[in-house]
Amino acid sequence: RGGTEPTVTDAKLLTGVLDPERFAGGQFRLDVDRAAAAFAPLARHLGLPPVAAADAVIRLAEAGMINVLKLLTVQRGHDPRDLTLLAAGGGGPMHAAVLGRELGVRRVVVPRYAGLFSAWGMLAARPRLDLRRTQFAPVGADTPALVARVFAELRAEATAYFATDAAALHFAAAIDMRYAGQEHTVAVATAPEIASADDVLAAFHAAHEQAYTFRLPDTPAEMVTFHLTAERDAPQVTLPELPVAGTVAAARLGERPVYFGERGESLVTPLFDRAALPAGARLQGPVLVQEPTATTLVLPGQALSVERHGLLVIEETG
Repeated sequence: RGGTEPTVTDAKLLTGVLDPERFAGGQFRLDVDRAAAAFAPLARHLGLPPVAAADAVIRLAEAGMINVLKLLTVQRGHDPRDLTLLAAGGGGPMHAAVLGRELGVRRVVVPRYAGLFSAWGMLAARPRLDLRRTQFAPVGADTPALVARVFAELRAEATAYFATDAAALHFAAAIDMRYAGQEHTVAVATAPEIASADDVLAAFHAAHEQAYTFRLPDTPAEMVTFHLTAERDAPQVTLPELPVAGTVAAARLGERPVYFGERGESLVTPLFDRAALPAGARLQGPVLVQEPTATTLVLPGQALSVERHGLLVIEETG
């Protein structure tokens, strides 16, 4: 579109991940030559071929993504090996296989209409209200009464907001807590009514240990902020199951070379139309799966399967 500076999209185009003829469902063509020209100054500076310079840019971008994912998992006490990585957005499925491998997640899942996932979420989500009330209080004998009173008031506020009966709402309660003298807090899921202060303390100690790897059972704890989430029942947007009719061969669009920097070479990679892949299909990487709003890359040593509702599931085979 007239720009001259290289982008990650240019890099994915040069390495063969993006299809210049079918980008955005074929609505406009990508110019490989202009992408290469944009990378030429950087390639000369690094002493690399343009495709290798493009791969270096991709690696740098993905390193930043991995750091953020580790911040949200490892540094918060969650083991990525216990988790599934959901990859959405127009660009997410191009990077997800690499991120999943680096993090060691169990699987990577690419939802249907990945590039429209945020809009889809707006259609599928139930109307929600989040209420917070800051009220400092040490955990003690009067804690159950205080918790019940605050959450009852927040529940009344939520029902008034939705102008409906409480039976039509789904509630979730949490309390931000800390040890006396701390600046930061941790969120502790709780019930709006608790049996005893010991219940809150036990949940807080466990949450603090998960987040910060230690607990201080002899240190007084205090409640800081009460958080109530209310969701209203609404018609749910659902996805129909995919037909099992059709074949993998019929979904194949062709093949093209894709540069894999960790191997330092290009591999001939088959290309498939996501809309034509039947439920139950299984493909061995390397593979590219295209749809109008996204492109999913599957690495060598990985396998992709199509779940009955159309989810793409990527798992390591080694």
